Amino acid sequence: MGYASPEYLHTGCLSSKNDVWSCGVLLYELITGRRPLDHNQPKSEQKLLDWVRPHLSDAKKFKTIVDPKLVGKCSVKSMYKLSMVANWCLVKNRKSRPMMSEVLEMVNRIMEQSGEMGM
Repeated sequence: MGYASPEYLHTGCLSSKNDVWSCGVLLYELITGRRPLDHNQPKSEQKLLDWVRPHLSDAKKFKTIVDPKLVGKCSVKSMYKLSMVANWCLVKNRKSRPMMSEVLEMVNRIMEQSGEMGM
């Protein structure tokens, strides 16, 4: 749970793709301001990844999961792009996940395009 990828939970074997999964979770932590597991939230919102999934289908829903501390400081459009990177990191089939170097490149490109590199 939390940062652990499905294959790690199933087999206990680590690979670089486990780190990519964890990076996807971290990106959602940054976007939402929530922890991967938070028992202080209502039952339906305790698991971060389960909570964010239904909010990714349209921009209005997505805005509801953005950390209120980031609103007005960061572009919601940039955060949405970061969520797309996170989603790619969180693909169940580890072979379909990007390499960490690709993740870094995508995140850097999003930040450069948004002009928010100084944050």
